[in-house]
Amino acid sequence: MEENWSTGKLLSTGPYITAYGDTLSSGNLQGGEGILKKYHHNQQLQEELTYKNGLKNGLAKLYTDKGDLAAEGQYVNDKKEGLWKFYHSNGNVESQGNYKDDEPEGLWIFFNRSGTAIDKKDYTKLKKLEESLD
Repeated sequence: MEENWSTGKLLSTGPYITAYGDTLSSGNLQGGEGILKKYHHNQQLQEELTYKNGLKNGLAKLYTDKGDLAAEGQYVNDKKEGLWKFYHSNGNVESQGNYKDDEPEGLWIFFNRSGTAIDKKDYTKLKKLEESLD
C-alpha cells in the first residue's frame, strides 16, 4: 500500500496487494479525502473509513473476519464522536452509547444476543466519581 502522510494526516493511498494477490486495502484518497477499505487476510472487509483533511471524519464501519458488521459510528478529526453501536455476530445490537473526544460518555446500554437490554452504565457518573477520587 502506498501511503503519503504529512503532519500526521493521511494524504493519499493506493491499493495494497500481497505477493499472493490478496488485497489488504483499497481506496482512492486524494488530498486526504475519500473512503479507505481495509480487508482481513481472508479477504473479508475489515473496516470502511471516511477521510477528510487526512483524518478519519465521518461514517466508520468495522467488520468481523466472517464479514458481519461489528461496529458503526462516526469519527471527527480521528476521534470517535456521537452514537456508536456494537453488534453481536447474529446482527443484534450488543451495546450502544455516545463518545465524546474518543471517550465513552453518558448512558450506555448493553443487550443480550436476543436484543433484550441487560445492563446500563452511566459514564457521566463514572467520570464524576473518578474526578472526586483524584
